[in-house]
Amino acid sequence: MYLYTANAMIDMTKLLLYDLSGFLKNPDDVQYNVSAIKKAKIFIILFLVKVFIFLLLIYPLLILLNNIIDLQHRGELVEDSVFTLIAVSIIAPVTEELFFRLVLRRQGLVAAIFSEQIWYKVFPWLCRISIVGFAVIHLSNYNNSETLFYVLSPLIVLSHFITGCFITFTRVRLCFLYGLLLHSLWNFSAYVLLS
Repeated sequence: MYLYTANAMIDMTKLLLYDLSGFLKNPDDVQYNVSAIKKAKIFIILFLVKVFIFLLLIYPLLILLNNIIDLQHRGELVEDSVFTLIAVSIIAPVTEELFFRLVLRRQGLVAAIFSEQIWYKVFPWLCRISIVGFAVIHLSNYNNSETLFYVLSPLIVLSHFITGCFITFTRVRLCFLYGLLLHSLWNFSAYVLLS
């Protein structure tokens, strides 16, 4: 029984990663029509894959980069406070998701602005702009103006770029709320583990 479940999860993970890579090459506005339980499983798999990528690739890269250049985080928030935890895991994700990914579904005002024909031409570009914009805006997390900082900036915000890919995919394939939850859970986890 457990072997079957494990194999089913591995197969689901392979299919999700295949769909994610296809989505990143050519974003399409297609939402999964699956049960809430399957959506929850997809959400968990995406979060665990994101954690795996962070531990295997991003965290070692950030350590290396910090040895090359001092990645001075802005000290505007009080370290290890309840306010910082709320700001990082609730306020920032809500604000960023509303700004970057709310428009990634043709409904309401977006449907009034874009005809269906134009939407399918514009949608891939909106996804790409959302992902890159999300990464670039996070350069403001750092208090560094050295030339080397800007040269290395694509590597410095690689974590945010990858996070943007996962959140955008989650938002489109599942729904806005799942994208927001993924963002909040990711920020909460990173804050707790790295504090």
